[in-house]
Amino acid sequence: MTDMINLYALLVEVPAEKINGRTFNFGFENHKVIDIAKIIQDELSDLGVEIKVTDTTDHRDYHISSDRIRRDLGYQPVSSIKQEVAHLRRVLASGHFPDIDAAEYYNMKFMQTGRDAGCHAFLAR
Repeated sequence: MTDMINLYALLVEVPAEKINGRTFNFGFENHKVIDIAKIIQDELSDLGVEIKVTDTTDHRDYHISSDRIRRDLGYQPVSSIKQEVAHLRRVLASGHFPDIDAAEYYNMKFMQTGRDAGCHAFLAR
């Protein structure tokens, strides 16, 4: 999250001709999903988090390179997945988000709420 916010700030300042029509990969750590799950499990080891692996028909495997974003935009990451999991845990434990099940924290729930509200507002005219 820290690196994404920093990148957004950088992109606001970058001259358009450096980025228009170009694709940049932004993922400085290449991990399999199971490896990310293990990082999270390790960070939350005191909670006894279990990893449940389910069968899938999607066996895609990706390896991306962020060399272009480093070279052309000069961006260097300042955080890691492990650091961000620890940060998220601290923020959640602080009570800053008293209702983590609230719709605004979930894309699909929030979009459905917004769409439903818009429909009701339109019909109320």
